[in-house]
Amino acid sequence: MSDSSRTWPKWLQAASRVPFNRSGRAIMPRIVEHPPRPNDVHLLDRKSLLRLLPALPLEYIHGLRAIELRARTSEVGSPYAYYDGRHKLIRLFSVPYPDWPWQAQHLRPGSSLDACGAVLVTHGDECFLHWSGQKAAARFFFSFVLAHELGHHHAYQYKHKRRLPGSPRAHEDRAEAVVMQMRAWRIFNRIFGSEDT
Repeated sequence: MSDSSRTWPKWLQAASRVPFNRSGRAIMPRIVEHPPRPNDVHLLDRKSLLRLLPALPLEYIHGLRAIELRARTSEVGSPYAYYDGRHKLIRLFSVPYPDWPWQAQHLRPGSSLDACGAVLVTHGDECFLHWSGQKAAARFFFSFVLAHELGHHHAYQYKHKRRLPGSPRAHEDRAEAVVMQMRAWRIFNRIFGSEDT
């Protein structure tokens, strides 16, 4: 069997193809920050992303061209983010802070929201997801939202190694599997600390 860069492990493919600057650091994807929707925030702003992205293994960001921070145009979480495989671009949408309108009447114990410190609060007939601090909400956004979209990018970037899933559900499952491999929660805590201040 001939030796081809397509048969190399993913980390080696990324290390051989990612451009590096003069100081030897990998050049990260471009980050474009647009103003959030009125009364919203970008939980992961440009400054935070510039600290977090270099801590990720190169195989997850290899080939990603840009991350755009945009104002949301619909309800909170519809969607939180979107991966455009054609342009190799991730869009992260703004969210209200500290309270998000929430449809469900309860939070599943052990869910990603629960693990990040979100609390369900009711005001009359309306339910809101309340965050104890912006750092806790940013941890959720990095560890579960951005990591999930990077999972989609990972599937597209290495589709020659493993075929793309056939159904949308299988695609989501593959992205979630990458979230578990990436250990983004640990990366966030290593950069910003584990206490929610």
